[in-house]
Parts: sequence; C-alpha cells; structure tokens
Amino acid sequence: LINFTIGHANAAKSNNIRIITIGLGSNVKTNLLLQIASSSNDFYFAPSSSELSAIFSSIATSLCRNSTNPPP
Repeated sequence: LINFTIGHANAAKSNNIRIITIGLGSNVKTNLLLQIASSSNDFYFAPSSSELSAIFSSIATSLCRNSTNPPP
C-alpha cells in the first residue's frame, strides 16, 4: 500500500500537481508524508487538532500569494 501511494503521488507530481501533506497526532509517519509531499516545505505537522487552523491559514497564504484574485 505504501509503494502504491508513493507511486501515485510521484505520478501526480510529474504532472505538475502540488501535493501538500499534514501529519496529525503522535503516530505520524513523517518519512512517508515527506515522500508524498511535493517538497519538504509542503509537509506540515500538527501535534493536535488545535493547530490545524494555523496550518490551513499558512497553506492558504502559500497558495494565494501569487494570485491576482484575493481569497474570499
């Protein structure tokens, strides 16, 4: 299953699809999520769900920084 996931992630990335991963909690497979993510900057870790809002905001800022259309 892991090789299947990594293979499909690599196929998506080779088609210029950006993949962002978020690890949540203490049982995160960091290395797997790093392999799936488009870059090390596209992997985020949240020890608890209370930190997800800040991560989502950071991702939104990252995705929208070059856009001419501001987010709603």
